[in-house]
Amino acid sequence: MNIFSSTARWIWDDSAPGKIEQYDLLARREFRIGPALLQKIRTSGDARLHITAESYYQVWINGRVLGHGPAKSPESERFVDTYNLSLPDLLREGENRLGVLVHALGVGTMNACPDGAGLIFQIELPDGSIIPSNPATLVQRDPQRLKRTVRRWMMPCIEDVDANAEVAWASSPCSGGDEKSSHGELAVRPSSIQSHGLEARATSWRPATLVEHRARLLPRPVPLPSRTPVSPNRVIACDDVQFPNFSCTFRIKPYLVNEQEQGRCNLFQQPALIVTDLISECDQEIELVPTAGQVIWFFHDKKLVHSSGWGRWPGDPTPKTLRLHQGANRLVGVHVERDHFQYANLAAFAPHPVYPENPFGKGGFQVLLADERPLLSDDERELSPAAQELMAHGPYPDMDPQHTLTDANPQDLVANARRTSGAGVPPASPTASLFTLPPSRCPGSAVRLIVDLGAIHNGWLAFSAFGKAGDTLIFSFFESLAPGAPLRIVWPGPLNNAIRYRLRDGWQHFESFFAYGVRYIAVHHQGDAPVEIRDLRILSAHCGNHPAASIRTGDVALDAIHALCEQTLYAATDDTLTDCPTYEAVNWNFDNRLGTLADFTTFRNLPVLRNTIEHYTRDPLYPGLVRSHAPSTWENRIPVFSFHWIILCRDYHWHTADRAFVGRVFPQVARGLEEALGMIDPALGLLRWRDPHDGWHLADWAQGRDDKHDVVSAEQALLLGALEAGEYLAEEMLKTDPGEATSPPKLKTETLQPCITHWQAARASLCSAIDRHLWSSDRDAYADSLHADGTLSPVSSQVSNAALALHGAGSPEWHIRFHRRLQTRDPALLPFGSPMGLFYLLEFLDRRDDVETIFKLIRDKWTPMLAAGDRTAWEHFPEYSGDPDFPTRSRCHPFATWILKYYVKYLLGLTATAPGQHEFRFDPRPPADLDSFQGALPVTDGWIRVSWRREDDGRLDAAIEAPPGITLTRSSQPVPSVVLTS
Repeated sequence: MNIFSSTARWIWDDSAPGKIEQYDLLARREFRIGPALLQKIRTSGDARLHITAESYYQVWINGRVLGHGPAKSPESERFVDTYNLSLPDLLREGENRLGVLVHALGVGTMNACPDGAGLIFQIELPDGSIIPSNPATLVQRDPQRLKRTVRRWMMPCIEDVDANAEVAWASSPCSGGDEKSSHGELAVRPSSIQSHGLEARATSWRPATLVEHRARLLPRPVPLPSRTPVSPNRVIACDDVQFPNFSCTFRIKPYLVNEQEQGRCNLFQQPALIVTDLISECDQEIELVPTAGQVIWFFHDKKLVHSSGWGRWPGDPTPKTLRLHQGANRLVGVHVERDHFQYANLAAFAPHPVYPENPFGKGGFQVLLADERPLLSDDERELSPAAQELMAHGPYPDMDPQHTLTDANPQDLVANARRTSGAGVPPASPTASLFTLPPSRCPGSAVRLIVDLGAIHNGWLAFSAFGKAGDTLIFSFFESLAPGAPLRIVWPGPLNNAIRYRLRDGWQHFESFFAYGVRYIAVHHQGDAPVEIRDLRILSAHCGNHPAASIRTGDVALDAIHALCEQTLYAATDDTLTDCPTYEAVNWNFDNRLGTLADFTTFRNLPVLRNTIEHYTRDPLYPGLVRSHAPSTWENRIPVFSFHWIILCRDYHWHTADRAFVGRVFPQVARGLEEALGMIDPALGLLRWRDPHDGWHLADWAQGRDDKHDVVSAEQALLLGALEAGEYLAEEMLKTDPGEATSPPKLKTETLQPCITHWQAARASLCSAIDRHLWSSDRDAYADSLHADGTLSPVSSQVSNAALALHGAGSPEWHIRFHRRLQTRDPALLPFGSPMGLFYLLEFLDRRDDVETIFKLIRDKWTPMLAAGDRTAWEHFPEYSGDPDFPTRSRCHPFATWILKYYVKYLLGLTATAPGQHEFRFDPRPPADLDSFQGALPVTDGWIRVSWRREDDGRLDAAIEAPPGITLTRSSQPVPSVVLTS
């Protein structure tokens, strides 16, 4: 099916540079609507806009934002969004204008695959007329977004918007224009823009240029974002802060990888020196403050600090004093570690001006590639002679001045801001949706307002403001505050989740281009006039998540944990489930298998769940075992995750009975299992994953694990589970389709039955090999891995043994003994460190119907999240981080939500007995300390509602109501008063 007519073409700007990176294009298309056509649009509801772009877009009609897109798309494909233009107050009689802002990222991320820059759209009206993208569309580079900025860690770049820059929306390519506004209908005026690496120049409208684009276009598979507004419900603080006054960024990756890898997000490890001279106009002392970047910094050839791309100086966050002499002061960074990162950042408090200069050429820094000789001394405290020789003799490759970015990372400013006054008076009640921020006290200072949304959300920042040209607002987003006094913000690691907005005179309205994960918003105002901010809000990015479950246990903690998990799913979903909205917003497959298990019980958002899974079948680089996350330009597989994807395919079918889904995913499942079985070591009979660059051996975030080996116990366990899931899916494929005869076609039987037989035999063989090579009789447990020399790992963990037991390894007698060890928390077994690892334990306990231990662990591990003031679930448990202020990385992670499945089984008492959620066994088995319960489970045709009360004799007096078409089987245990309603 062709979504677009032949008249709609991919377009772009012919004045854009050949290699497009971080390029923001404005496009506009005017069209007229007569009164008769407008009436027809309103009565028929038949006016649509189809649109997609590379890489991202924001679209509005007549100044009203319609939305953002496209949905995450695989390489060589793009999803097309469709908007209903017949909604009230969109189209009007006479002249109408479509406006689009397109951001061409130019390089890949962990959730975006780059292709050639472009935009394509088509408006369809009920009289048959079409307004397509073609050279009649006018384009220009967005003058408000000329400033090059840094990436937000793994996500696209920081937004730096100058509302004073001129956008003459109503002008022709040749005229000076008569209607000047910014996108969002902001009146604007010209201003000088310092692009810091990009030439500041005036922009003007010109006809779009047709471009070739090879992407296959597909309809959007999920609903459009909801854009539900979420406003602050509490003011935390209003105070004065001082910013660092020196900030610069060096984009180093282009010099450390080849041209192809520059567009990817793969790990790289190229030893190199990053050399800069800090030029000072006088002798002075400056304080270098924590920033991100995977380099070790040396000053006067002595180690200064070990910076990291994973955090702002995580090992030593104390500011460093540098004594600068007038003139050049040599600072050298050493890049020796494997990482993803594009940039190295510097920031400082300096009494007098400082700027970076390349001592060997253009720009502010020099990259010197090293050979195999070490760049560090043996104790890593000094530069090696090889490093000194490299600086003395080169070679000195040419440097691009655009890769030196000054003041391009406002997050480095706000994360290192120092309070200069105590707690201030809240400027206004948030219920009034109005905040008035006073002028900042002096140059480099800002007035900071911190507000709380009440829980983490994912969405677009929007506000209205009345201010003065030249003043600035910096918004920064974070998840947590440290407890107690003084006020301390827990900044989320290396993330640059900030927006800088340069005000113009008067009222203005703004909506961010990117969505952000946020609970707290820190608003910083710099300027000499007050600024009023109205309607500060986040517009939710989830796609059709509507809470449908209800749970009331009578236990405050269990009810709050259910709400916490529900909010986590709500916030961590866009067009797929994601791992965490604040850090990455990536579709990791194991993370999202666990999120899916929870979503089945709460939102039941099947289009999003299906899209989450099927992204992996669209990945052209991994036709067999899937990568760890998709779509992505990081070529990486986590073996455990690859197998979880196969099991997730089974989970989805069991929940939905969707046979067409099985037909779409089964070819990839079969290829993946055969690829895995091809990795079986013939001498051992065990899976041996040899490629260190395409195999991240991760089973749990826990200290002390021993998984970095070719043969890993958890991976054997999950291969057992994947083989069993493959058998299940193949048996479903064998069943008769509605349009077939009474038995499956002979070809289908001849193809699938051998697969089933082969996978059954492989599973039995693998179980035997696990017992032969990984069992330790001294420990009465399996070792976590087999080392290259043939010795067993000294570690036996709860997680690996639970995964093995869960998927069929070990005797029934051992299962009993292992169960007891889990109940008593035997210290001889390495404990879990995150919800990811605890999953295997609770699933094993669930197989043994150990409801008491399951709910004890849920209370023990999730209640501290509530006690910390969080309303979403954590990525890690505190034992993993060891930092009381930072007990977890992400505080909103959906793989911590799967525990809701136990609420359904043990509290509602519902267990599906056949695919499709039409047949259930009803058997409530609550923990002994629960006396009553009311709840509802969303199913295909409505809700199953359950209530029960514990009688004095311990029996449950229960009632249940179900929609027509649901078959309920009572448990073998007596349930005195069950009402089965159809």
